[in-house]
Amino acid sequence: MVTEALRDAVITITALVPARTGTAWWHRALAGGAQVEFLRGRVKCWKDGKEGNAAPFDSALLLWRS
Repeated sequence: MVTEALRDAVITITALVPARTGTAWWHRALAGGAQVEFLRGRVKCWKDGKEGNAAPFDSALLLWRS
């Protein structure tokens, strides 16, 4: 039953990654069907209700949709 439900399901896999457009893994992801959404600004994490430092690199979302 689960297999049948998944057969017609729309599935999206999302990965938050560094925007390293010159690396081999980046190009493999795109060749594997990933769509890219570049994030404006640098990602910040929060801990115990306090804003942390920004990541030292730009980030992007890689999306694979079925």
